[in-house]
Amino acid sequence: MKIAKLLILALLLSMLAFGQQGCKREKAPEVGTQGIVISSIPAAPPAEVSKGQQCPIYVFLENKGSYDVKAGEAKIFLEGLAPELFSLTKTDLAKQNAAELKKANRDAGIVGGRERIIFTDKAKYIGQNVGYTQPLIYKSCYVYETTVRADVCMALQSSAVCALEGDKLKGAAIGDAPMQITSINEERSGQNVLIKFKIENKGTGNVYLPTVNCEKPEAFLQDSVLVDIQTEEPLDCKPTLSEEKSGEGRVNSIVVCKRNMQNVAERLSPITLNLRYTYVETTRTALNVTE
Repeated sequence: MKIAKLLILALLLSMLAFGQQGCKREKAPEVGTQGIVISSIPAAPPAEVSKGQQCPIYVFLENKGSYDVKAGEAKIFLEGLAPELFSLTKTDLAKQNAAELKKANRDAGIVGGRERIIFTDKAKYIGQNVGYTQPLIYKSCYVYETTVRADVCMALQSSAVCALEGDKLKGAAIGDAPMQITSINEERSGQNVLIKFKIENKGTGNVYLPTVNCEKPEAFLQDSVLVDIQTEEPLDCKPTLSEEKSGEGRVNSIVVCKRNMQNVAERLSPITLNLRYTYVETTRTALNVTE
């Protein structure tokens, strides 16, 4: 009898375990939030330099996002120090990528383009003060794009054809980038279906319109991106965008587009949302100056 009870208990436990596994929810797809990443190079410069000692200053630029960056579209600046104290000229302080930085593909295990940026091979401290820590700031400023491809429900109510409810990002193709569209939702408004999507900065830097001056970014261009919507549907996105399907979008805002569905057959329709912007990030390190 005891053996029979133990067998029944074991069977129940195994069924429970199977049920728990069967009820596991699928995780939302991981989305990368990086674009062009700066990384310092060991010994360039070294952690410590003495007065009169020459040293190189290099960094790596690596594309970790889903957009190809053309030659010259990524600029990088060396800041935080008085250039004349380190025998640097103005041209030593500002560089750009010489080659195209190809996009990465995390799912396929493909790394993005990488390039070594040489500020100088012969920085040399010629100041009088020694025994202090000199901050070095690398500022990157690059043009980037974020693309999301999704299916939206063109209907006034949910049916077997498609559903208005739910975030349409589920199952969407989402590019890795610092700027993200973090939700796509729909609802009915009279004879229109409304499509709402939110723009957010998920990276560690600041975003500007593509026309920004990278050397001195204008504050009035900050927290805005260019939005372009590609779809065969006759959407009207005014007044949140300046045109029917394009214009400036603000960070942390919700762009609303409407589609008049009067006498229109309900259907599932593809839509591509594209954001274009300039992204500015800083990376900090330090250099100890000795005798």
